[in-house]
Amino acid sequence: MRYDSDVLYRPPGEWKSYLLQCTIGCSYNKCTFCAMYKGKQFRIRPVEEILEDIDMARSYYGPNVERVFLMDGDAIVMRTEQLLQILEKLYAAFPKLQKVTTYAGPRSTLSKTPEELRALREAGLTRAYLGVESGSDAVLQAIQKGCTAAEMLQAGQNLVAAGIDLWAIVILGLTGQGGDWEEHVLSTAGIINKMKPRHLSAMTFAPAAGTPLGEDVLAGVRFQQQWERASFLQGGETFSAPAQRLEDFLHSHPSDGPGAVLPTYRPGVRWGQLDPCLPGYVTDTLRQALPLMDRKLHGFAAPDAVLTGVETRSSSPVRILRDERLQSALSGLYPCGEGAGYAGGIMSAAADGLRVAEMILEELNHE
Repeated sequence: MRYDSDVLYRPPGEWKSYLLQCTIGCSYNKCTFCAMYKGKQFRIRPVEEILEDIDMARSYYGPNVERVFLMDGDAIVMRTEQLLQILEKLYAAFPKLQKVTTYAGPRSTLSKTPEELRALREAGLTRAYLGVESGSDAVLQAIQKGCTAAEMLQAGQNLVAAGIDLWAIVILGLTGQGGDWEEHVLSTAGIINKMKPRHLSAMTFAPAAGTPLGEDVLAGVRFQQQWERASFLQGGETFSAPAQRLEDFLHSHPSDGPGAVLPTYRPGVRWGQLDPCLPGYVTDTLRQALPLMDRKLHGFAAPDAVLTGVETRSSSPVRILRDERLQSALSGLYPCGEGAGYAGGIMSAAADGLRVAEMILEELNHE
């Protein structure tokens, strides 16, 4: 298997898949929020090379491969006859193959006729990941997505009509602090309801270095300050924390005191509502997620459970840049984990720490 880089991109759900590189980079590559392929000159690999890679994978993995992901950013841009040739080879090489998936850009998808998409599905292209990002024309224009909301909707509907399993991806927080987040949320919900994907992934926007949206390196600090200030005001401009019973939060009613569960935060809490302390997309998501979580973990959304806000210092709002060897500009310094801006929780911090530790061991072994 041959790849153009040591850094490979795939959807999280493709962690078990054999990654077959069909294109180098992204055919569009102008989205202002994305840094994945900025250093790559787009090109389509010769089909002969791709077929050779499949033979190499068969020799290496054996015949029991069950999933294949066609990378890089937009393999569906290839000519339909080329994709059909690749699919035929894959299913011949791997008799137990169940799924072949790919990223699908809206422009590339719309360049295919409905008949071409159906032919790809019949040949075994089972799933496509479509970066919808937003249903708002204003947001799509701001991030230079290269299509309108109507065109995005049509691309998704064409994939669904062809029988391809559509996984749509949207991004929360694209409007920033001062933008019209409500229009972004409502229009995105509207386009998803019309598109009817099988699966929806809601990602959270994080400014990426090297992108136009990532140039304001202190935006995360200001975002943090905004909600800490709101929490301070809601707490009565003291060091008391705003608090609300979970049942009241779910029904958007202010709380006037505790129920069976007493708060443990010191120096104390001020009862009321948490909505002024958090972005609307966060409170809306929590109101949907908490009852769902309670179905899997009974008692998680107990009516008298106490919500205390807001926790803003769990992760760094600024990332310390590091190179391909995971070192900062200061040689020998390896920024990692939450404090350096590379994790958002215990598990991701541990995983990043392990990655850095492995790199340090590799460096030591080469000395």
